Amino acid sequence: ADESSDLAIFSQERIQYVQDSLKRTWKELLDKLRAMSASSNDRERRIASVVALCLSYLIYRRVSHAAQRVVVQAIAYSYPFYASFQSLESESGEQKRKWLMYWVTLVLFRIFDKPSDLVLGKGPSAGLMKISFLLWLQSRGCSVLYSTLVQPFLRQHREQFDLILRILWEKVDKAVEDVRRSFLYIETRVKSAIESSQVSA
Repeated sequence: ADESSDLAIFSQERIQYVQDSLKRTWKELLDKLRAMSASSNDRERRIASVVALCLSYLIYRRVSHAAQRVVVQAIAYSYPFYASFQSLESESGEQKRKWLMYWVTLVLFRIFDKPSDLVLGKGPSAGLMKISFLLWLQSRGCSVLYSTLVQPFLRQHREQFDLILRILWEKVDKAVEDVRRSFLYIETRVKSAIESSQVSA
């Protein structure tokens, strides 16, 4: 019994030692990366960027698919949401235009997001590609996509879209009117039934 207890203590001590060693190594690595990133040497900054990117990718590979979806959604909406607020509060028309283009082009991303899972799969590489695309979209990609793809397409088919929207709104208005008339009819019938029951009583 004493021997097994000694082995258990030894095992716990060894595990703690390994954990402490990994923590120290990780801290030293991060400190080194910070120092290299702040260095005036371009080569050291590039090396630090590559190492940081590789570490981020390795960590990202360990994240579940559900967590990857959360990361993608956060990047797609959180910063653009606040940046759009800032642009609306500022006097910069260029920033307003940029973030309007972003939200328009983001619709394309949402349309092709699910189908792309069938092609790219659901592994970490697919999530990393989506994150890279969203970051590119937020920098200058939205203006590129809008000017080369979205704007020409919508301008070419504007009349058809206007016609479709007009027909849809007419159908919505008709449906709302039909529902309103149905409620009025039901209300009238209920009132008549109540009045009839009161008279007979």
